[in-house]
Amino acid sequence: MEEQNPPIPLIVVPGSIALYTVLSQILTRKNVFSTHPRPSQARNNAISAGHAVLTTAAVLYALASSPIIENHIHTRRPPLSDGNLDDSSNPLIQDRNAFANLITTWETGYLIYDTWMLVQDAKTNRNARRKNALVDQVLCAARQKPDIFAHHTLLASAFLVLQGYIFRGREKGIWVIMVFMLFNASNPVMHARWWARSSGQSYTRGKKLAWDIAFAVMFGAARFGTVAWLFKRYGTYHGMGAVEVFGKLRVPCRVGTAALTGLNALWWTNLVKGIMFKKR
Repeated sequence: MEEQNPPIPLIVVPGSIALYTVLSQILTRKNVFSTHPRPSQARNNAISAGHAVLTTAAVLYALASSPIIENHIHTRRPPLSDGNLDDSSNPLIQDRNAFANLITTWETGYLIYDTWMLVQDAKTNRNARRKNALVDQVLCAARQKPDIFAHHTLLASAFLVLQGYIFRGREKGIWVIMVFMLFNASNPVMHARWWARSSGQSYTRGKKLAWDIAFAVMFGAARFGTVAWLFKRYGTYHGMGAVEVFGKLRVPCRVGTAALTGLNALWWTNLVKGIMFKKR
């Protein structure tokens, strides 16, 4: 009889949502950000930055003892009969780790909370019918910030699906997910940049340029450097280079990685264009 996994997602996801909701309420009632021109956004960004720092530290701690940091060079492995790479014994794909699972479960709760905050802060028509208020609020959030709303809902949905696999003890690729979670490392710099812009304090051209460059560098390192490092480690297992092993991925993995990296590249390109060409 297989050993049953404890129902961690059923406990931690609601706990994460509750904790961030309570924290948000406390900050609001204590008027912590009441002097800021945009107190609601300031509160949300402060919570987001704190969450990013904690989860990034937790991910780095988990990765420090993971097989992804091994430097052993493996011989080229023959592909499976269908031509795909043989990952049946690859620890990057097959390993399970309770702490890494816990990090993703906590992240899932935060993503749900953050999506709800995005909906709550949407400005809706005051004349909307009460019985459709929630629907109107969701639609309004989607209209006002379609890219952010889509990002939040898709990411939260993906992590919810992952929790289903964890609950059934069928999760795979947990170390790959840990590396992708390092994307969060750029969020504190992003929020600090926003804070400097919106706080109403002296914001000279030099300060603006410094924050823009800092964010562009951190965004690039967190969103592209981590992916390159991941494929280097994955390629090492198969005795291939990063570019070659990417071309050998299963089609869904290749398309998903390309889409994610392409979207980040679009955001980064717009950021760099803004630094180079906009008047200051």
